[in-house]
Amino acid sequence: NAGSNVIATTGNLSVQSNAASNALTVDFLGNGNITASNGNVTFKQYGTGSSASTMKMYPAYTANSTFAGNVTVESNNVQIEFGANGGMVILDGSGTQSLSKTGSYIPSFKRIQVNKSSGIVSLVYPLTLADTLFLTKGVFATDSINLLTVPDNAIVSGGSDLAFISGP
Repeated sequence: NAGSNVIATTGNLSVQSNAASNALTVDFLGNGNITASNGNVTFKQYGTGSSASTMKMYPAYTANSTFAGNVTVESNNVQIEFGANGGMVILDGSGTQSLSKTGSYIPSFKRIQVNKSSGIVSLVYPLTLADTLFLTKGVFATDSINLLTVPDNAIVSGGSDLAFISGP
């Protein structure tokens, strides 16, 4: 909903979309944002039939969305784009957080900021960043299977002894 906020202060938040035959778009547009202070967030996008390829979900579309827990994406054939129009995903939990997915579709992230007082962000699938990684404070952990790829046109901003990528 344009200009709306989704706030989860305890427990887990699940955002889900299902459609069989009609095109469906779930957007977080305008000035709206998602703030998940505690708990985990799962974005689920499923569809069948000819309209499945036209369904999209845009968390952090133009506004920043902040997550203190794990962020999971579930999708087999439907696009989920984080920060598609200038918004940013901010990972700021005090413990270990993960970016993970189930299903065959790999979500896209345009802009991510790591700003953690403690703990790490663990990448649990290979991810190619579309625009900018802001390393403000905290560790972004990758491994030989779950790589973070930063293409030639993307930017890594910040970085220090307290803000870095750990892994290949």
